[in-house]
Amino acid sequence: MEKIPLEPPIQRPESRHHLPNIPDFRDVGVTVNAWANRKILKEGVLYRSAAIEQASPIDRKFLKDELGIRTILDLRRGSERSKAEAEAQALAQSQPSRETFDISSKITGIHYKKVNLIGRQTKKYLLQHISWTNWLRFSILYYILQDHMATKRIITRKLWENNGLNGFLINILDHGKPQVIKALRALTEPAKGTPILIHCAHGKDRTGLLITIILLVMNIPLDAISHDYCYSEQRLYEQHEITDKYTEDSGLNQGFVEELDTYIRRVYGGIDGYLSSGGFTAAEIRHLRNCLAA
Repeated sequence: MEKIPLEPPIQRPESRHHLPNIPDFRDVGVTVNAWANRKILKEGVLYRSAAIEQASPIDRKFLKDELGIRTILDLRRGSERSKAEAEAQALAQSQPSRETFDISSKITGIHYKKVNLIGRQTKKYLLQHISWTNWLRFSILYYILQDHMATKRIITRKLWENNGLNGFLINILDHGKPQVIKALRALTEPAKGTPILIHCAHGKDRTGLLITIILLVMNIPLDAISHDYCYSEQRLYEQHEITDKYTEDSGLNQGFVEELDTYIRRVYGGIDGYLSSGGFTAAEIRHLRNCLAA
């Protein structure tokens, strides 16, 4: 796996939106435009981050009142969301000096949309490609012991071992089209779409895949897309949200964006062909481009 450099880039425009309680929060338009050295995406429209459960009241007010975010799109599983809420609540209770608030409460005036990017068809396909011994472990943990989180960790680890992160994300692309299309439509909903914040758990794999798809739709140069994709790992590393061990086991690959683009062109004839194969119309593609193009 090609390692990404951890040295900070010369330009750090995202610092003006630094939110210490929301790891890897940034404006995708700012990141892409700074790398391309020209304005090709609207800024203040498309944001990305890791999980937001630990966002303080000040952070939440900033998202709504200063940035004007209308939609928060969460790509996690329900079990991940519940676990993150419980951990954030426990952290708040363990630190008396920390301002307390209801972790599960939504920000008034912001539309929340939940799309589990690893949908039923993706799971079905992936489970067909694990060994019978792992299938047996899966069955015992899931159906007998009811340990769903442990089951999902085992399955994910084995799939990454077999296919790598790139293959895992391409499987989501192929077999999770309904979820991808549903997520994209969150950007184009009248009066609810943008500005939008997209996140998952770490904000790099599922969020990275969806943002990459969006940027391919926008015909952004591949080097700028790759920079945004790999930048998440650098920022999470700097913010101590991931470790050297995590990076070694599941780090992002700089060649992924080019590999994904080549795959989409070969199989679907291009990004428009991929979207239309999932029911995303030409009118919706035009609308999405109008929403984000500078």
